[in-house]
Amino acid sequence: MQVMKVKLFIATTLDGFIARENGSVDFLDTFNESGEDYGFNALLQSVSAIIMGNTTFEEYHSYPQFFEGYKGKDLYIFSRDATKKHPKVTFIHDNPKKFLSNLQTDKDIWLVGGSKLIESFQNENLIDEYIITIIPVIIGSGIPLFREPDLDIHLKLGKTESFESGAVNLYYTKK
Repeated sequence: MQVMKVKLFIATTLDGFIARENGSVDFLDTFNESGEDYGFNALLQSVSAIIMGNTTFEEYHSYPQFFEGYKGKDLYIFSRDATKKHPKVTFIHDNPKKFLSNLQTDKDIWLVGGSKLIESFQNENLIDEYIITIIPVIIGSGIPLFREPDLDIHLKLGKTESFESGAVNLYYTKK
């Protein structure tokens, strides 16, 4: 049986922000309209579960295509609110390490974000692969990809992919 990996697959601006201060990712619109999938379909084929934070879920789950994009995958939302319910997701109230130790899956796991959840997974050393799409846009301020300034994680570059839009995927694994 294969050992499952947690894969962080996320887009960030050139200056390191995954969203504007208000949570908007409008700077991705022109890149999403390009028709390029930026490795998304390959990632979806490699995972059976998707993890995201409650703020990210609340921001995007009302879009009509939200659940369609995750069809056939188990969707786990980390939330501090134990009363939350939604018929298409499982809300998680455990810490990430405990959750993963109990999760049974035959494929890898996609860690979507946001930055608070990424930070909690990093603090427990639970991210195995970092697939970062660098979007050639500078927005000056926003929600940073990595929140913990004192964290010291060493990574090894596996490969890079560049796209006509100017975006670049960087594939890293832990050393």
